[in-house]
Amino acid sequence: VGVAVGSTPSLALLDAPTVGFVSTMRSTRVLRPQPIAAITETRPLRRLSAAATTTRAAHEASSDEKYAWTFEGRFAFAPALVRAPLQSPVDGLGIISLFGWTLGGLVALEYDDSPAGAYYEVVEMGALCAKNGALGQWGRRLCVSTEVAREACVDVWGVPAETVDIAFLDPAGPPSSSGGGLSAARTPGGGFSLAGWAATRLERESSSRRRAETSERGHDHSRRRRLSVPMLWTPEIKALWAPLRLPSWPLFGGEGSLRLHELRLSATALALLRIDWRLGQGTPTAPEDAAGVLPLGFALAADGLRIEIAPSETVL
Repeated sequence: VGVAVGSTPSLALLDAPTVGFVSTMRSTRVLRPQPIAAITETRPLRRLSAAATTTRAAHEASSDEKYAWTFEGRFAFAPALVRAPLQSPVDGLGIISLFGWTLGGLVALEYDDSPAGAYYEVVEMGALCAKNGALGQWGRRLCVSTEVAREACVDVWGVPAETVDIAFLDPAGPPSSSGGGLSAARTPGGGFSLAGWAATRLERESSSRRRAETSERGHDHSRRRRLSVPMLWTPEIKALWAPLRLPSWPLFGGEGSLRLHELRLSATALALLRIDWRLGQGTPTAPEDAAGVLPLGFALAADGLRIEIAPSETVL
């Protein structure tokens, strides 16, 4: 294990695994900012501009009063081996690596409902990390598709975020049982394009299956089963942490504290998809991409995604 001085989450599934692939691209849709009202604040926060407030009362509170913000949609996480960074983004954060490599990847999310409206998000995960007994994954770069979302990330949670062009191809078509799965590519200007995104819309198949079970067995299976997974989140460095703390290693402690938010993650359908990852041309901020990423060739997709975030109350 090597140590250098470095999100997004894995969701547990509640329905039987479903795999779908998309063979053709039918449409391209880039989400635009939507007008929104006001975010419910459970503690003093920096004031948002009129553009970075929430869409309607449904966003103002989670089903549990403990969680102030709720995001709903779907996501795909494509893990990859990446070159471990030589420097930690913050003091006291250790990077877990082997022979100079660590676990990173690409997280793509489509939010149907959120405090910043509907938008796309892509996070480039940079490394496995540890601090004071906590194990997590650090996000190197977070990009969103609207300025509304970027303002909310920066002003509310303190997340360094960029607004770039993000296109999810074939976003609304039905999943196909044949085809090439997902295909990710970087576009000019540091944006992203993901083809075959309809394969992540797993809830349709789950709903059809539940209706069939109801018809055959005479039972009501219409209510979606959901299992919650607790996590911790440090927005300033885009890091997600497992909720369990291990004995602290001296190498992974040190000065500095990190603010923690409690997260509750859940989903209703899960699948493993094949992915063709074409992100090797690099960017001005990450020219090492061409030689520093080894994709593992698959992506974990979740539909019926719900991310609930509580205000920060503890530090790591």
